[in-house]
Amino acid sequence: MSTHWLLHGDSCHLLSHLSNEAIHLCITSPPYFNAREYAQWQTITQYMNDMTIIFREVYRVLQN
Repeated sequence: MSTHWLLHGDSCHLLSHLSNEAIHLCITSPPYFNAREYAQWQTITQYMNDMTIIFREVYRVLQN
């Protein structure tokens, strides 16, 4: 029998607690650069740096 988990929260925080190749599926909706009031990036470079960190972690935790 499979166990299923739904993780909801800050991806930088949640992903750092997962082991390599720990999950089968990731569904995400990355924010657009400064398209909303909650945007936190001053420059496109800062935004791209954050997205790179997050997607490297997603890649790390996904099973092959």
